[in-house]
Amino acid sequence: VRVKPTDHNARSMPSHHEAATRPTGDVAHPHSIRETTMSPRSENNDAGEKPTWFSGFGNITTPSALSSRARAGTRRARVLIAFVYAAMLAMNAWWIYGAYGNELRAVELGNTNLARAVTDRMDSTFSETDHILGALVYELERSQIDTELFEHLQPMLVNHVATSSKLKDLSLIGKDGTWLLSSFAGWSSAFRSADQAYFLYHQENPSSHTRVGTPIRSQTSGEWVVPVSRRFNDADGNFEGVVLATLSIHDLRAMLERFEIADGSITLTVAEHYLIRRPPIETETGQPIHPAWRAAFQGRREGTGKIVSPIDGVQRLFDAP
Repeated sequence: VRVKPTDHNARSMPSHHEAATRPTGDVAHPHSIRETTMSPRSENNDAGEKPTWFSGFGNITTPSALSSRARAGTRRARVLIAFVYAAMLAMNAWWIYGAYGNELRAVELGNTNLARAVTDRMDSTFSETDHILGALVYELERSQIDTELFEHLQPMLVNHVATSSKLKDLSLIGKDGTWLLSSFAGWSSAFRSADQAYFLYHQENPSSHTRVGTPIRSQTSGEWVVPVSRRFNDADGNFEGVVLATLSIHDLRAMLERFEIADGSITLTVAEHYLIRRPPIETETGQPIHPAWRAAFQGRREGTGKIVSPIDGVQRLFDAP
């Protein structure tokens, strides 16, 4: 059998005509790598324009454009951070302001409650004293003032003082200012009150109301006391004398010690004069109140406000019920 020879070169190599008509860069084999070359466009070359390069990955961004975009992004980031910080600062300021307002209202409420509690306690003390004076005036105005009456009233005076924790003394003073009777064991008829403010008030004023005076030094003990007095008349309604009760400032201050206070004080005044203060300042007792307090209460008897303390110069809240 004769086998026909095969021309492998003829089958594998393209002809000259085929090589000339095949596009440049194409590869016939399906598994070969396709190559792409970048060539300048020549559409406008005939017009003499400079050829531009074409890329399949998009336009090329210059360094100056990148820098501009980066600066714009940085500015936006800074503005956002500043806004966040401003918002946080505003929220914190609002929270602090709200907390301060709540704290201020709590302090004002505490001051008001404390002032009312002290006032109620003092009112109770003076009300009790007023009842005792009223009972004595009732006896004096319906009885003949003589030795027999004094013998009847003496144990009553002693008993009232003994049963009261605030009363220091009870005394009867005649229309000329001479003492007629007293619960104090060492009293003397040489004691006189004709020059005392409470006696002069009742001598000139027909009112039967009880008067609370400014602190004075007791004639019996020498300590500071608060005079509480009331006028009594004869059968014709003329001035006959004064019934005097004295309250111990020491005992009243002990009453104030039962109230808990922080960095502050409690001050009791009578007729624009210092009565009691906690913590105590002995030199203030019986003295006129500071002008700053007088100005704070000008035209009113009660209220809440702020005042620069005349003692330490610190602005403080005050409450006067």
